[in-house]
Amino acid sequence: MIAAHGGLGAAALVAGLGAALLPKRPGAHVWAGRLFSVGMLLSLVAISVPIVRRANVFMIGLGMVAWFAIIEGWRALRRFRGTLQTAPDLVDYLAVGLTAAAALWLAAFGMQGVLRSGNPLFLVCLAFSGLAAVLLTAAVKRWRRDVSRPEWLAVHIGHMSGALGAAVTAASVVNLEGLFGSMQWVLWVGPTLISTVLGQRAIRARGLT
Repeated sequence: MIAAHGGLGAAALVAGLGAALLPKRPGAHVWAGRLFSVGMLLSLVAISVPIVRRANVFMIGLGMVAWFAIIEGWRALRRFRGTLQTAPDLVDYLAVGLTAAAALWLAAFGMQGVLRSGNPLFLVCLAFSGLAAVLLTAAVKRWRRDVSRPEWLAVHIGHMSGALGAAVTAASVVNLEGLFGSMQWVLWVGPTLISTVLGQRAIRARGLT
């Protein structure tokens, strides 16, 4: 399962970088995006049992954010294209509900870790739970109003950029672990922050805000 996760994750990372760099039009970008989404979801499924058995809470938090970002980004694109109703359905409710439960658990775990050990790495749990809270709040707010097509495209770009940041984070942590000492938290937070900023710049560049 770990080997499958590594192979799928590497393929998804390459596809995601390709989708980010390719011209945003039908063709190569679309196929790269599909490969990224499917590869990420399958890699998360493959690694889910090992990380739970090893109680790797940090990877659980990262996977939680990546999973929700991919699902929401994919469905936002379908709503932009008009192939999915804009009103929330069962998939939306399940995605938000499961992610909210995971985020609350992760926040409690992180706070407990900080108070008991004083280890700043546990703040990563709080960061991921906070990021999930922001994404969830925005999703629920969209349920309550009429969202325009350009905004759905902006949601797609923002969420897929965040998911790509999660993929880069996972690859960085696995391959660079131990090289940053007490600054290890940078590997966990840095790629997500950078991808978020780049995603917002791409949204503004297209006049979607």
